[in-house]
Amino acid sequence: HSITRSGDACHRCADLRISRAPLCLCVLSAPHEESTDVQVIVGTAEGPVLLADRHETRDLGLDEGPYMAFAVSNSGKFLACLSERGVFKVLSINDELRVLDVANIECRKRPKQMVWCGDDCIALYLAVPTPSNSMQHVLFVGGPQNDWIPYQYDTPLHLVSECDGCRIVGAHKVEFVQRVPHSTEAIYSIGNCDPPAMLCYALERYEKGDVCAQESLRLIKDDLSEAVTTCIDAAQHEHDLGNVQSLLKAAVFGRHFLSET
Repeated sequence: HSITRSGDACHRCADLRISRAPLCLCVLSAPHEESTDVQVIVGTAEGPVLLADRHETRDLGLDEGPYMAFAVSNSGKFLACLSERGVFKVLSINDELRVLDVANIECRKRPKQMVWCGDDCIALYLAVPTPSNSMQHVLFVGGPQNDWIPYQYDTPLHLVSECDGCRIVGAHKVEFVQRVPHSTEAIYSIGNCDPPAMLCYALERYEKGDVCAQESLRLIKDDLSEAVTTCIDAAQHEHDLGNVQSLLKAAVFGRHFLSET
């Protein structure tokens, strides 16, 4: 078996020397901008994971195989691998592929799709038969050191990996899953007393006519500029118009006092 690439040029990879068709393939970006070499990760039915280019084929030495799914992150820095034993691995892609993390997620069914949500986590889409002979479409989002969060759907899905998350295209709607931005977390986390959260709280007290609003601002006067910037950044990530207006109003409120310091 060998692999070819079509386009401006056609390159034939080195002979894989395998007796059965691969379970999965994954193309890596060229190692250097000037390079035209294409590297291919091959998950063999026999178990070994091979790295092939047009010069040679070598065994990466990954145990726990055979592997049934691969996915490269949008940045090209990470490779996710899922084996038939339910072992999930994340590898760093550089001059040498290096294992960064391993977890047993007990997923022994081949996923319909496995894509990255930015560089933060993985989305696994499975179609699972139910006792009533219908299909349950389940999306798991997580990673090696995180809990896997399930989302259930009644209709088939298609996942599109994005640089900052993952688009979930369904029969009736399109959803977007992404990591909560740091600016949003700094404001809305429960019990948070960071300067951006205190700025929003000060605005809330001011709008209610509470004379203690200025005291809340005094507590964060040294970090007021950062709080204003964080509120503006959080507004850019919001989809709800009411939240956008509240965050921008907090930023304007903070800037008013910033000019007085």
